[in-house]
Amino acid sequence: MKLAQRIAIGTIVYFLITMPATIYLVYSSVRSSLEQQISQNQYDLAVETVDKIDRFLYERQLDIISQTSRQQIINVASAKRDADVTAVERQLEEMRTVTGVWDDFAIMNSKGGIELSTFGSNAMSTRYRDSDLYKSLLKRAGEGSTVYSDLIDLRDQKEAHYGMILITPIRSADHKIVGYMEGHIAWYAVLDILKNIQGYSAYLINKDGMNIGDNTGTTKSILKDSYKDHPLFGEKEFRTGKITGSDNSSTLVAKATENGFQNYAGNGWLLVTATPTNIAFASADKVSRNLIILLTSFAILTSAAVIVIFRRIFISPINEINETAEQYAKGNFSKRVAYNKHDELGILASSFNKMATELEDVYGTLQGKVDTQTAELRSKVDEAERMNNLTIDRELKMIELKKQVKELEQKLEQKDTKAKKDEGL
Repeated sequence: MKLAQRIAIGTIVYFLITMPATIYLVYSSVRSSLEQQISQNQYDLAVETVDKIDRFLYERQLDIISQTSRQQIINVASAKRDADVTAVERQLEEMRTVTGVWDDFAIMNSKGGIELSTFGSNAMSTRYRDSDLYKSLLKRAGEGSTVYSDLIDLRDQKEAHYGMILITPIRSADHKIVGYMEGHIAWYAVLDILKNIQGYSAYLINKDGMNIGDNTGTTKSILKDSYKDHPLFGEKEFRTGKITGSDNSSTLVAKATENGFQNYAGNGWLLVTATPTNIAFASADKVSRNLIILLTSFAILTSAAVIVIFRRIFISPINEINETAEQYAKGNFSKRVAYNKHDELGILASSFNKMATELEDVYGTLQGKVDTQTAELRSKVDEAERMNNLTIDRELKMIELKKQVKELEQKLEQKDTKAKKDEGL
């Protein structure tokens, strides 16, 4: 297996091992941060809504206090003969209908007797006026304080009518309490504030644990549903967190406590907002999933980039050096490695080039010597061949000469023999 393949496989294996853990850590961290931010946003919304309710009730307190400084109202409370009851009643009726945040008004004398009211045909319930709560409010108002009740049912009729009672003393010019002004805050105005909470279930709970409003816009559960036994009601330090129900469903809950505003101290109400975690954290899930896709894509691209860069920086020069070495093995010392970076591979390439130069010089010198010696040897061989050829020619001529001598001797012998025969005859 080639080095490039090994590096590619090693890189891929490395990322396969490390990236899942890295992606999980980043995913967990981002999701946790998003969940904390979503939880904090839900809590901040609850606090903001409670603050709006407190400001609204504070403004109503200012409304009724500002009315008690009017001389016409002081006259009505004092039961003076020149008191213009009709004008005051008309003004209070106009205030009630125009603002839409008041149900009724009443002006009472110093003993609590009604001198003027806007109740009309909706006669004020004698039940709440005879209650210990009302008597306590009137007593505290007689001490010079502006007082207010918790949410109560203000009607004797079958259909409940909910509101808050505000009572403030009416003082004369010499600061003597001459009567009281009572106002009933329209509870639907508070419910309208709760209805602005979107995406959550919201419950306003009084200090006794009773539901006094929600963001559904209805009143069917007011002063009927009790949360007194719910664990959240007793946990004063709880702000926001997940709660698992009996059916194992998970809900994100935030709780804000009423702290009042300015000199309106509040009633110690709680506002609880709740939403299923799968809905609350849907955006966190989406962001987390997109993050996983992004990190996975990044890991793949990074792996490819690492392989390409590694191949370009290391493998290509190594391949070039290897190819050059193969040329040297074939005797071609003219090839040089083109890599000239100032790093380890550059040093290796420079060493290869230097070695090639030295080998080329040595090979050239050696080749020259070989050529010279070969030429000398060839010259000697040629001389030897020439001498050999001369020797052979000489030997051939001697053989031919001997042959001719022999033939001549034979001819002479034949002539002698013939001459002897001729002499014998």
